[in-house]
Amino acid sequence: MKKFSLTALLISLLLSTGCNFQRLQIQTEEYGEPWLGQVRILWTEHPQSEAIVSWTTGMNSKENYIEIAEGEISRAVPHFSIRKEISKGGKITYGSLDALEGVPLGYYRHVFLDDLLPGRRYSFRVCSDGFCSAVYYFLTAPAKEGTYSYLAGGDSRTAKDHGGTEDKVPHFFRQEMNRLVRDLVAEDPEIYALIHGADFAGTAQWRHLYYWLEDLQFMVGEEGRILPLIVSQGNHDLDIGFYENFWLGEIREGSSENVYYSTELAPGFCLLTLNTESVMAGNQKLWLEDQLKRKRPENRWIFVNYHKPAFPAVKDFNREDFVRVRQLWVPIFDKYLIDLAIESDGHALKKTLPILEGKPSEQGIRYIGEGGLGVPQRKVMNKDIWYLQGEGFARSQHHIWKLTVGPESTFAQALGIEKGVLHSFSLYPRKPQ
Repeated sequence: MKKFSLTALLISLLLSTGCNFQRLQIQTEEYGEPWLGQVRILWTEHPQSEAIVSWTTGMNSKENYIEIAEGEISRAVPHFSIRKEISKGGKITYGSLDALEGVPLGYYRHVFLDDLLPGRRYSFRVCSDGFCSAVYYFLTAPAKEGTYSYLAGGDSRTAKDHGGTEDKVPHFFRQEMNRLVRDLVAEDPEIYALIHGADFAGTAQWRHLYYWLEDLQFMVGEEGRILPLIVSQGNHDLDIGFYENFWLGEIREGSSENVYYSTELAPGFCLLTLNTESVMAGNQKLWLEDQLKRKRPENRWIFVNYHKPAFPAVKDFNREDFVRVRQLWVPIFDKYLIDLAIESDGHALKKTLPILEGKPSEQGIRYIGEGGLGVPQRKVMNKDIWYLQGEGFARSQHHIWKLTVGPESTFAQALGIEKGVLHSFSLYPRKPQ
């Protein structure tokens, strides 16, 4: 985050908000540093009509709200039709290691938006105690049948204590992947969201998430477009900071506390987000079966996203947590023939051959991943395993998947850090509708 002198900040505030010196002085002395930023958007269940807008302040601001309007507005002289107060806010947990790292205090601010219209542009800015952000915008998910694109990938945990080389700062690869996302969205405005496979930073403690949220701003487009995130939870996301900074609101079908839910991305296209770091049996397994039983007949496409892989490219195939995914969830995937499984955790690029009931099958499910959004890539250890043969493969390359989903087919591309196509394949509906 850029650091400004108090004098420069005073001048800016006096010109932009008309705040007097006494008010600013009180804020600085009693409420912390007067900054706000790290604006982001989450989607959960109904992105045609709902979104969660979040930001961070450095001050314990008393008045926090969003100003929003449908359509494009002037960024120089914005006029907003709606103001909405925050739904949830508080101080981000701050420990001794965070202080030692030198990250500033932070406060989370979340606004739940509903009554939005599908397939529309919404312009907005966030405000805290007289400070307002630049004007941003996002698109709501479409409600008409068509061809739309989504990005998918995981493992962006290049934090200060993880990664980097002598000639590259520790954040370099994560920042480059975020710039890639920005450029892809600029080239294809029909990209609607990023499906994130978790392990955002080294931990979910503030000294790590602070830098992740700063780097997230590299995704923001030139005209202020923000790409919504659909988040899952990984083994590096288990601290309280995950829940403070990624607030999911009230999940109606699923569990916000245990981070599993369904998302209706477009007509006939449903995404299920699962959580390998919560109890995989019990309620989550029952929920998964119920969702697929009800939604498989209604949807041409069903994708599933989660962190720990059933079919790893890098780690031990017989590791207990991977075995549990295969024992508890894969039989349900097979029963209802999901169309695609998106996995992370391994730090490599992977696609399996189609798998059904634990063996190759033309009618089987492809598992892709496996985590390339900035984390250092690992050596592929399982190249000779059966599910990486034939059309399957794995290699060490930073990547993101672009999934272009339409009525007739899904076209999947793995794109590298310099925009090159690393691999592509097509899927076709199992049952024409």
